[in-house]
Amino acid sequence: MNWMDDGENNNSSKPIELKLINVDYNISLADAIKLSAEKSGYEAEIRKIDHGTIVDIKIPFLFTQEEDIIVVFIYKGIYLVRTGTLVRKPNTLEEKLAILEYLSDNNGFVSFSWVNRDRGGSILLERRGWRLDKVDKSLAWGNINIEFGNAQVDGNEELVEEKSALRERLSVYMDENLEFNMSGKWNASYGYEYVYILEDINLLLRTVQEESENLLRFT
Repeated sequence: MNWMDDGENNNSSKPIELKLINVDYNISLADAIKLSAEKSGYEAEIRKIDHGTIVDIKIPFLFTQEEDIIVVFIYKGIYLVRTGTLVRKPNTLEEKLAILEYLSDNNGFVSFSWVNRDRGGSILLERRGWRLDKVDKSLAWGNINIEFGNAQVDGNEELVEEKSALRERLSVYMDENLEFNMSGKWNASYGYEYVYILEDINLLLRTVQEESENLLRFT
């Protein structure tokens, strides 16, 4: 029996969504994501690695197993939100083509990929983006042109306001020369980046639920 047969497990009729939190004390980005998961009823764990931080969010029976998780990788330049399910090894060319065709049909905002191993494999779903710190530094270095190319914006009030708001929003990530908000020295729950990453986590969760029947064809 898989989770689709069990009324107590996650199903597409009950959307899974992590809730925003606001706290009144200094908190890191990883801690804010962890608290969001816990507020939404899920266990979460933070792990430190050589070049960043990982947040494991346990969502039982998101696919088929009680141990199913969403993993958030937070690095200096990028972040990744990833989950996946084990699939049976395709025994025929038709089965392999069915997986490849399914993956090629899913090329939207969430990335689908197939990891093939001798005794089976997995289908991974992933969403990634640049850290806002990285965007801010690219602006400072001139690698990104905030003037929207060479377009003249001074005569367009709406574009001037948008440009100013973007500069103000990004400048906060350079305050006090913090190291990509991993230090916990300021309150990430009031930051834009926390909201963006949480939106990507929820996008990944919605995609899994919308695609659950198709994904489970291969398990």
